[in-house]
Amino acid sequence: MKRLLLILSISAGLTITGCGSDDSGHTHGEDTHTHETEQHAHGEGTEAAHQHEGEEGHDHSEAEEEHSHSGSGEDAHSHEGETSEAMMGLDENYEQVRKGIRLTLSYDSDSKSFNGTIENTTQDVLPAVSVKVELSNGSELGPTSPVDLAAGETHSVELGAGGEPFNSWSAHSEIGRSGHSHGEDDDHEHPN
Repeated sequence: MKRLLLILSISAGLTITGCGSDDSGHTHGEDTHTHETEQHAHGEGTEAAHQHEGEEGHDHSEAEEEHSHSGSGEDAHSHEGETSEAMMGLDENYEQVRKGIRLTLSYDSDSKSFNGTIENTTQDVLPAVSVKVELSNGSELGPTSPVDLAAGETHSVELGAGGEPFNSWSAHSEIGRSGHSHGEDDDHEHPN
């Protein structure tokens, strides 16, 4: 009986120590968090429960500084296979590379418009690149007129908000035409 208690005590101690000392690789709900640079000190008998509420998609690594945005935890609705983005505040700048396109965007309250750039970060031509913005009031702005971006090319974008009241926003870029494309002077070119 003493051996059984000893084995159970050691097993419980190892389980608590193993889960509490380093949770890199453990999942918390739908999210996976890495704690490569964090150290946790836990006293004896302290239960190590990590709460990550409101941090969906948040990575604790130093790579988070590559993005100049921080969402409020709200998610925008997604469109046909697009990934949803965290909602941005009116004074936040958005910068993210997705599918080879670096989208940089911010809201200008004076002109009531979103201004920024799209940049091709690949070595290939990206066809029909456009930008959409979703507002917290449910409205969608755009898409912008599609442009073909050569490798490394940058193009300015602007979307007017039309004076609609909103307090947060989300943006994404799109690549390609759906169904058909417009050539010079709006001549229709249909795929074969």
